[in-house]
Amino acid sequence: MMLKSRVTVTCRLRGMRCASSAFTSPNWLEENCGDVPIHPQTQDSEVSEMLRGGHAMQVASAKMLDAKVNKVADFHVVKTYSTAHLEKLKELRDTEEKAVQRIEASVRTKDFRFRPSLLIPAVQLSSFVVGCALSPLGDTISTSYVTGVKMAVSDYYNDQIREIYASKPDQVELKELFKVARDEEQEFVDAHTPDILDPNKGIADPVTTFAKASLKVMIQVAKTV
Repeated sequence: MMLKSRVTVTCRLRGMRCASSAFTSPNWLEENCGDVPIHPQTQDSEVSEMLRGGHAMQVASAKMLDAKVNKVADFHVVKTYSTAHLEKLKELRDTEEKAVQRIEASVRTKDFRFRPSLLIPAVQLSSFVVGCALSPLGDTISTSYVTGVKMAVSDYYNDQIREIYASKPDQVELKELFKVARDEEQEFVDAHTPDILDPNKGIADPVTTFAKASLKVMIQVAKTV
């Protein structure tokens, strides 16, 4: 009887150990990182920076476009966009929002880990202000600015992909994640960019140049904070 009792206790303890090893708890140090194992893998600081920059960049773009499409009406600012351009902005906003969701979902589905930038609130606010400011300026200025943003996003992902090839060839899933985002950005630029804004034509547009440069500066700051 005592032997049977010991076997029962041992089995129960084993069951408890198995259940304990499978248990996951939230990683409270990293917001939006979902559930991680009790003994998670060591965070790769370089991968974290890559994801942090991409996340901040997509959040900024999505917020700016959302302001251009929806929020401006709340402040009674006159909108001068044509119907076709407004539809283009909606399509682009949806692309950016999907990119944000894809990065955040990768934390849960692909075991990537990163700390979102501490500047996200400031990024959202400044992007909202830019979106509101652009609204009364019409299709041409809006197209130039959005094109600069899209070029900066595409350039960022190209740089990260090259870095992965050079120093982190084992990060295949991360490379594919960035490739999907890069291809979406470039596809939209190729489909909607007028010839005068094509960088291969050798014609520099000041609005496009400013938008591209300012977003690149924001990305570099957000990656490190």
